[in-house]
Amino acid sequence: MTETITGGPGPRHAFAPHPDPIEGALYRIHVVFEESDGRLWAAGTDIMAPTLESAETFADRLNEALGLDRVAWAARATRAFAPGEAREDGADYFALSADRSHAFLIELKTDLRSVRTDQERYLEHARTRGMPDLLARVISMANAAKPYARRKYFHLLWTLDALGLIDLPSDLADKIYGPPRGVHKCIDAIRIAPVLPALETIHVLPTADDTMPRIDFQTFARVIQTRGEIGREFARHLHQWARIEAGTAQPGNASTG
Repeated sequence: MTETITGGPGPRHAFAPHPDPIEGALYRIHVVFEESDGRLWAAGTDIMAPTLESAETFADRLNEALGLDRVAWAARATRAFAPGEAREDGADYFALSADRSHAFLIELKTDLRSVRTDQERYLEHARTRGMPDLLARVISMANAAKPYARRKYFHLLWTLDALGLIDLPSDLADKIYGPPRGVHKCIDAIRIAPVLPALETIHVLPTADDTMPRIDFQTFARVIQTRGEIGREFARHLHQWARIEAGTAQPGNASTG
C-alpha cells in the first residue's frame, strides 16, 4: 500500500498545472510525484489549457479520481514548483479584522509609478482564490523550505495558529527546532480552520486613487499614530511621503519639503 504526502493510504502522485504559462500563453498540466523521502518532482504532460483557471479545473477532475481535493493537490504543486523560485509579487502586509470576518493583503507604495500590472494580477488572483488556498500555500512553502528557513516559517505558522486560522500539531515545534525526523508529515498534519475570513486587497498609496481599493497616506497615518511609539514614527514618515514625492528630496532634507 502506498502513502500520500499526509501519511495515509493513497496515491503517490497528483496532477497540477504549472502556475507560469509556456510559450503561447498555455498552461501545462504536470504529474507531481512524491519520493519515499518526501521530496517532490514534476513531469510535464502534453495536456495544456488556455487559462490557469481552466487548467486547475481540469486538474480537479483528474485528481478527483485519485481522491484528492483542491487543497491537497495544490499543496503538492506548491512544494514541487516553488523551491528555488524567487518571486517579488507578494503583498507587504497581512491584516485581520478584530472580529476575524475579513482578512486583507496590504500593498504599500511610496511611488504611484511603482504600481505594476503583473503584481496587480497576482494580488487579484490571490484574492479570488481566497484564504484556504493562501494558507495551503504557506504551509506547503514551509514544508518545502530548507531547515534554517523552515524555522523562520514556523514563526509565521505560529502566528497564524494564534489567530485561529490554522491548527498546529502539538509536537511540530520539537521537530522544527530539534531532530527533524517526521517533520514533513507533521507539517502536512496542520489543519486549516473550517471557517475563514473573506480575503480582500488594500493599497496604501500617497494619494487617493479611485481605480483600486486604497487608503491614502494621510488617512492611514491618522489611524496608526495613536498606536504607540512605532505607530507614531511610521505615521511621521507617511505624512512626509504624502507631501514629498519619493526620491525627490536629498536625504536629511525631506522634512523641509
